[in-house]
Amino acid sequence: MKKILKHLKKNWIRHAFDTLVVIIGVLIAFTLSDWNENKIINNNRISYLERLKNDLIGDNENLVQLIESRKVHIRHVEHFTVLFNSGKYNLIQLKDSINQVGYGLHRYIPLDITYNELINSGQIGLLNEEIRISLAELDRIKDQYVIINAQTVNSIFAQRKEVKKYWNLTQLNFVASLGIESNDEDLLKGLRL
Repeated sequence: MKKILKHLKKNWIRHAFDTLVVIIGVLIAFTLSDWNENKIINNNRISYLERLKNDLIGDNENLVQLIESRKVHIRHVEHFTVLFNSGKYNLIQLKDSINQVGYGLHRYIPLDITYNELINSGQIGLLNEEIRISLAELDRIKDQYVIINAQTVNSIFAQRKEVKKYWNLTQLNFVASLGIESNDEDLLKGLRL
């Protein structure tokens, strides 16, 4: 032991320097490891945010299309209602016109793949609290809309089924089903004279 102490006293500066180099090397390695881990986390965060943005844009486009198709369907229904209430047309003519109304049935399926992946993978913590709260609220609203949309579509199916009990609407051209000649222009017009 005395030999070791004597050797250390003799070369203490060299040993202190070697120890200092090792400590600095270890600290640099930890710092680089933390930096690399933070870089990976930040890249994941950016990737998820870009994917969330794309999901939201796509979902918005789907909703705009759904709203526009509903507006067209509402206009058709309103037009048919005016024709029906006018009293100018008999049931056979109205039956031909109701085929022009169409269904207007489009189910809403939210585009929330990335949000669900964040939740299921436990990676939701990558996002700041404000974004997490906003996404959770949006998800809740989408769930409510999915229910309302499904109820509406099911109601329309039920109404259509009820109408079919009295009128066979499987034939798109009721006039032709009666054996009456008509041209394509008349069929496109329906009762919109």
